[in-house]
Amino acid sequence: MIPEVYGEKGWALLSSSSQYYEDAKECFKKALEEDPDNIEWNLGYATALSRLEIISGTPENCEPTQSMKQFRRVLELDPDHTEAMVQLALKLQDCNQNEEAFTLVEQALHKSPDLPYVLRYAAKFLRREGAVEKSIELLKKALEITPNSAFLHHQIEYHKAEEIYRNLLKLEDLRQEDKQSIRLQTGLFELHHGKSESNAISHFLEGYKINYVSKSRGLCRENLDKIIQRRLRKYPSDSKIHGLLGFLHQLDGERCEAISSFKMALEFDPDNEEYLSAIFELRLSLQADNDLPN
Repeated sequence: MIPEVYGEKGWALLSSSSQYYEDAKECFKKALEEDPDNIEWNLGYATALSRLEIISGTPENCEPTQSMKQFRRVLELDPDHTEAMVQLALKLQDCNQNEEAFTLVEQALHKSPDLPYVLRYAAKFLRREGAVEKSIELLKKALEITPNSAFLHHQIEYHKAEEIYRNLLKLEDLRQEDKQSIRLQTGLFELHHGKSESNAISHFLEGYKINYVSKSRGLCRENLDKIIQRRLRKYPSDSKIHGLLGFLHQLDGERCEAISSFKMALEFDPDNEEYLSAIFELRLSLQADNDLPN
């Protein structure tokens, strides 16, 4: 196919479901082999990489990711590309590089105050910073420009719902079962409405860590198991998922199984101190038990 066809196909795949993001990435990659300075294809490639990174989770070391480098490439080609600015800002925010991220968002809003895509991404950035009212204000402004956007209507309602869950998580003096239930519902909300599997995992895990037998705790574990199975089928070399499985075995007192899972995680992330430390502590625990007198 000619590069234009690859580029158009890439954008079409990006607008489909997440199962096509890898194919979209390959389309943009092939298009760029023929025209490496094409701004829109570079943006498409960066966007595909970014979405794939979101699915796999933010790297713990937070070194510059492929998508961050690619968004910077777009800005090298076009320093005024405001959509690349706000998308790069979101990636920087993931790594707590907030100073540069804020600067990029401010520049983007100054240069393109009426561009819906920019308003949308800037709203997401502000929401994650806790500036919910300002975020909703930007979404409403975008909605005035594109009043029939179902996505923007959904985002405004999503913001309101997220604020409710955030307030629930702040509640104190709750029964253990209620804490588990809040974590379960927040995790389900993130999974199905926030489209953030990594956030969902975090909430399900917090719910399961509360050592109280309840239906909510069981459902937290059930959802974690489903995510683990799905991710391992699709990404068998995902160190974080093997590490998560190891941690669950550890919580369940299954020390040998936990060591096995952490070892597998280390095969794909050999310098991870958390996994190395977990194996060391588990082995010490097993050794201590073996040294106990009969």
